Amino acid sequence: MAEANNIYLGPDNVKPSIGIFSVGTALMTLPPGKYSFVLATSGFVNRNSGDITPDGKIYCYETKFLVGPSYSAPSPVTVMLLKLLDTSTLQIEVENGSSCGSGPWTFGTSYVIFSR
Repeated sequence: MAEANNIYLGPDNVKPSIGIFSVGTALMTLPPGKYSFVLATSGFVNRNSGDITPDGKIYCYETKFLVGPSYSAPSPVTVMLLKLLDTSTLQIEVENGSSCGSGPWTFGTSYVIFSR
């Protein structure tokens, strides 16, 4: 599967006001697919990918799995932590829980590193 080790973080191609994580099989604790989140303009939760810099900070995302073309299908929240290590290396981990809370967050041992 060519997309197995890939990830996308950015605006949705149909509804650009919604943020999207699209993941293959590299995050073993998460089913492959498309996860949406409501974009935030400040703080460290649900930030637009263009706002993330290699600043040493961990960002948290509260995402919902998208089933079919509907953006309103109910699904439980999946929490993901993200840290941009440098301009081409991303660290990401799926967390237990249904919200980010107020942080600060730390990575456990099941994170995955992506490089471009």
